[in-house]
Amino acid sequence: MAITVRNLAHVFESPEREIREALRELNLDGKPVLTSIHPPYGVFYAWSQDEIDEYRANLVSRLTSLKERIDALDRISLDPVQMELF
Repeated sequence: MAITVRNLAHVFESPEREIREALRELNLDGKPVLTSIHPPYGVFYAWSQDEIDEYRANLVSRLTSLKERIDALDRISLDPVQMELF
């Protein structure tokens, strides 16, 4: 059963950002506490390697998308005339 990050933040009276950081730390400590990418959304303990693999694939996809955006930004070169338009 999953509980949302928002609900955890309410229960622990902490900002959602702190809850997400705690989840990250749990993963770094080897704990399979994940967030679901399909309904019902929320935080859950992974009970199978398939759940971990699916979550990992989602992270890789997000990383790939972010890398594409970073590379696109690296190719942008604004000239002074372009800057004056804004």
